[in-house]
Amino acid sequence: MHKEFYWQEENKKIYAQSWQIENPIAILCLVHGMGEHSSRYAHVVRFFNTHGVSVYSFDHIGHGQSEGKRGHTPSYDFLLDSVEKIHSIASNENQNIPIFLYGHSMGGNVVANYLLRRDPKLDAAILSAPWFTLPFDPPKFKVGLAKLMNRIYPAFSDNTNLDVTAISRDKSVVDAYRNDTLVHGKITPAFFLSCFEAGKWAKNNGEIVKIPTLVIHGTEDRLTSCKGAEEFASTNPLIQFNSYKGLYHELHNEPEQELVLEDILRFITSVV
Repeated sequence: MHKEFYWQEENKKIYAQSWQIENPIAILCLVHGMGEHSSRYAHVVRFFNTHGVSVYSFDHIGHGQSEGKRGHTPSYDFLLDSVEKIHSIASNENQNIPIFLYGHSMGGNVVANYLLRRDPKLDAAILSAPWFTLPFDPPKFKVGLAKLMNRIYPAFSDNTNLDVTAISRDKSVVDAYRNDTLVHGKITPAFFLSCFEAGKWAKNNGEIVKIPTLVIHGTEDRLTSCKGAEEFASTNPLIQFNSYKGLYHELHNEPEQELVLEDILRFITSVV
């Protein structure tokens, strides 16, 4: 059963949705990445529903069908609060059923920090191509300029200049992304700097993770660092790292997506 709903957070309406099935073996809370939205995961939802997993998701502030300036967040805590909210809703509606968080890219950054900073009660987590570090060092002058703008005008909107061809080797996925009116290519200094710093901090604190966590990354990801994800995973025996040779950023949208999703499902069933 598909349901759409909203909640209010700092006077902003946050869009959310759930896809519930009867007698699920687990609940998956899905947290999307920068510039995109939860409805891009419809095929992922269908896969997990078919295999006994109910799914909840939401659109970050300034994304998709949620309110807010595109690509802006009032604070990093706002992003953590949104994850906490969808986690709370899913838990309250599904008593005594294992709960998993699944974060992709920027969503993986936020989910990792949610685990590390708030120590939530859940069963396990999946981090897909998490933004811990970038695959290149951003020029120091650009980071310095972002810090200056964050002090002067934190909500200043700039283009991400995302290389859309880097999301997937499947041209139809790239074309659909380009034509999706709910996708945007904006980011503000407040959003970039908070995620940039939080990602670096999380990478260096993986030993704090207390629950089974699966980290997956494509070796040819040009948007987030596969090496950074592997370094995070290496700090803790509870963290499993799977790399996929030749795959790009959106593992769930690659030609090998079925293999990736089956690996995630195998991880879920091993925990429940």
